[in-house]
Amino acid sequence: MNPRMALCGVGLALFVGTVFSVPAGAQFFAGIDVSYTETVFRPEYSYAYDRPNSQYENTAYGVDLDVVGGYRIQPDPMFSFAVAGSLGFSDARWSLRTSDPDTHLKYSIPYRVFITLQPSVHVTERVRLFGELGGGQGYVEQKKTSDVSSRYDESTWIWGYRLGAGVGYELCPGWELALAYRHVSYEKFSYDTHLPDGTHWETVRDKPYADNVVLSLTRFW
Repeated sequence: MNPRMALCGVGLALFVGTVFSVPAGAQFFAGIDVSYTETVFRPEYSYAYDRPNSQYENTAYGVDLDVVGGYRIQPDPMFSFAVAGSLGFSDARWSLRTSDPDTHLKYSIPYRVFITLQPSVHVTERVRLFGELGGGQGYVEQKKTSDVSSRYDESTWIWGYRLGAGVGYELCPGWELALAYRHVSYEKFSYDTHLPDGTHWETVRDKPYADNVVLSLTRFW
C-alpha cells in the first residue's frame, strides 16, 4: 500500500471516529503554526571507484507555516488529550554554487503532512503545558546540476517522527496563543548519481532533521 494513502486513511478514520463519537468536554480546533526552522541535511557519498567516502552537513534556515486541525478531549480540569493533523510548508532552502561555475546544489523539504498526539497539563484555567508526539511524511528535494561532474535530481516522500513541548495561554474564550519547541527526524534514504555521460559515479545517503521554534494561534469551539 502507498504510505501516503495509509497515512491519509489513518487520519480519515480518526476524524470520522471523532465526528460520530464526541464525548463530553471535547472541542474541535483549527489554527496556524508559524515557526523559525533549521533543517539539517547530512549527505554521505559512497563512490563507485577507489575513493574514500565523504560526508557533509548542510543547514537550511527559513520559516515554516503549518495549517492545523483536530480535536481535544478534557475529561478533567487538569488534563486534556488532543489529536491533530497538519499540512506544512517551508521556505528553508540550502544551496551552494561550487568553484566550478557550472555546478549548483539545492536541498529542501518544502512540504510535510503529520498526525500528532498532544497530552496537556492545565496548570491554571488559562495556562497549559503540553507535549507532542507524532509521525508523518516530508517531501524532500535534492538537486545537483553540473556540466562536468556528477548530477542528480531526487524528489521523494520520506517518513519521519515529531517530538515537541510547549506552553499555551488562553487569550480569551476560544482563542489560544502557544509557544513550543519541535524536533522532526526523518528516515534515511538513498539514491545514485551519474556523470554527464551516464556513468554511475556515487551513491548518496541522507538522514535529515529539523528543529523549530513555533508560535501558534488556535481557535477552539
